[in-house]
Amino acid sequence: YDMSHLFAAGAGCEAYNNNQLKRAQKFLNDHNCKARFTTGYGCSEAGSNMTLPMTPHPIGNGNVGVPMPLTVISIFKPGTEEELTYNTMGEICQCGPGTMMGYDDPKATAKAIKVHSDGKRWLHTGDIGYMAEDGTIYALTRGSAQRYGGGELMTLPMENRLADANIPGIDDEFFVIIQDPEHHHCFVPYLFVVLEDGYTVDDIREKVAACLEDYMQPVEIYALPERPFFHFKTNRIGMVKAICEGTLGKK
Repeated sequence: YDMSHLFAAGAGCEAYNNNQLKRAQKFLNDHNCKARFTTGYGCSEAGSNMTLPMTPHPIGNGNVGVPMPLTVISIFKPGTEEELTYNTMGEICQCGPGTMMGYDDPKATAKAIKVHSDGKRWLHTGDIGYMAEDGTIYALTRGSAQRYGGGELMTLPMENRLADANIPGIDDEFFVIIQDPEHHHCFVPYLFVVLEDGYTVDDIREKVAACLEDYMQPVEIYALPERPFFHFKTNRIGMVKAICEGTLGKK
């Protein structure tokens, strides 16, 4: 199919790791589309898009661009009004005319939208990332997930380590983070891979371990025939349920 008529193409449903970005760009190129594939960031509570990919930085590593016009985005220490400086990891928060009035549930609204000391209504997204000096936002993971013994488990940076390593045999990969059943308030990662024909998990295990920090090492690596989706997003919730119920690989 000739897609040369397209002037822009991008993803905004979920974070794309560097491997997915390359695959999407190749798909466009193979179909005569000269547009640069980009990623944005937003949510329904903020009126859809919060950022635009209009920066000189290459798309990748969580770069989702700069705030939309009339939209203010800042990074706060999770659960607080303490605003953080540039290049410091924290919760991505937004305020502006696109911010929702609230949910049907007042308690849920009070948790998501907080009036800070500056008098503004700030939407606390629950997403973790940082802002560079030029205002570029980097969205890296959903919520804080500490591993027992130290280390913050962030899905996108972990996936990008594997994507950038170009490990032979891995066609696609994604992490799922679940609560640690043995340590309260801690989490553990599981890795899911789509393998090329002729490869097994044992063929990639050592190379996966070599490109990850100790605290990033997955509890287990599972091979899937393809990436599972639910409502256009990777079905991580379904994978968490399967891990907890012990039903992976069973029919």
